[in-house]
Amino acid sequence: VAVVQGDVVNLRSGPGTNYQVTGQVTRGTRLEVLGKSGSWYKIVYAGGKTSWIAGWLVKVENTGAYKPPAQSPSTPTNPSVGKQVAVVQGDVVNLRSGPGTNYQITARTTRGAELEVLGKSGDWYKIAYAGGKTSWIAGWLVKVKTVPVPAPPPQRGSGRPVFELAAETGEGKVVLQIRTPVPVSYKILTLGNPDRLVIDLTGLPDGDLPPGGTLSSPLVTDIRTGWFQRDPMVARVACDLGTSRHAVRYRDTLKDDGQTLEVQLLAVDATRRDGKIVLDPGHGGSDPGAIGRAGIREKDVNLAVALECARLLREQGFEVVLTRDADYDLDLYERTEIANGEEATVFVSIHSNSNPDPSKQGVSTYYYAPADDPVLGPQAEQRRQLAECIQDALVAATGRPDLGLYQAKFAVLRTSAMPSVLVEIAFLSNPEEENLLGQEWFQKQAAKAIAQGIISYFAGVN
Repeated sequence: VAVVQGDVVNLRSGPGTNYQVTGQVTRGTRLEVLGKSGSWYKIVYAGGKTSWIAGWLVKVENTGAYKPPAQSPSTPTNPSVGKQVAVVQGDVVNLRSGPGTNYQITARTTRGAELEVLGKSGDWYKIAYAGGKTSWIAGWLVKVKTVPVPAPPPQRGSGRPVFELAAETGEGKVVLQIRTPVPVSYKILTLGNPDRLVIDLTGLPDGDLPPGGTLSSPLVTDIRTGWFQRDPMVARVACDLGTSRHAVRYRDTLKDDGQTLEVQLLAVDATRRDGKIVLDPGHGGSDPGAIGRAGIREKDVNLAVALECARLLREQGFEVVLTRDADYDLDLYERTEIANGEEATVFVSIHSNSNPDPSKQGVSTYYYAPADDPVLGPQAEQRRQLAECIQDALVAATGRPDLGLYQAKFAVLRTSAMPSVLVEIAFLSNPEEENLLGQEWFQKQAAKAIAQGIISYFAGVN
């Protein structure tokens, strides 16, 4: 029996989240288990309908009440050999609620329909039809054949975990560290019902997964691990959240060797949780900005970074507005008019630097908060903190020299009514950094760093 653990859990027509939702069940519902595929259980619900439910959303109990039915000579005893299918021979054939003509007609089927056989009583077959419903059909109106089914996936397990998993808790955050024996790729996403953050790892060898456990943190209550039958196989680390997933942000860092992944889960400050972010790709249209010796144009780099940064932030639930999302002219004051009109929580202007000295290189971030300004002065700490969070993340992610924070009376900084910064990712005037700025992987790395810096600011982490 599978006992549902989530508040509202989807049932699906097959063993995976890519299958259609056929129904929903609530916490505590007890469902008879008919079979298993990977991490999914085939179950019975709603008066005999069959469906599938995710194994990580149930607790399976052995009640001891189940007795397997006696197999008829024609029923295969080894499910890896094949399954039985009843092929309808009549033009229009009734399906009934039980094994006999005295039972109620539940549906009709036509010649050639193939129905999976679930069991037999006398001359009648119990079959599945219409996306998992069950019924009975007369044996003299069908021809039963055996069709092959895929063998179950091989059992994984070598006696030792294929990666190391450690978790540390702190005030307002949980830090996970995953160490793998080989370089891996990964994907992180947040899911609801119940709220959780999951990390999917691909490229791991066969073996056991490290056990999860319970954490003494209001942010993450439990950590679970499991294999997923995919191509290639996926190892999942699921973190059950103690709060709404909309109140949690994450920062992820994969070391250069591809074998150490660190994921920080951060509690977002309730006063900033629903904030709106305005990203401003500098220059555009007839204004190319700086141009490197190889012809890389600043306006193109700024836009690519801003678009990717917006995508990453939206994935984590933030509302993001771009001052421009294509190559067109935009006045300096129009940029902050957009941010002020949107009543944004933060404003980040994205640029690439230039200097007459081609050896100059590195990352710098600007903010402006003169103490005597009645609007900007009270924001001094927030503006400095936003600049610091983004600067630290960019330096760590890009490996470029840290040129530090500066105050400057730029138009977009002095006319923005909310905490704002201007980021200079690297120098187009430096041949090495121009080459980096022109490469998509580096643009994405910079975008990810800016997004993580903004997340750190919203989480109140310096």
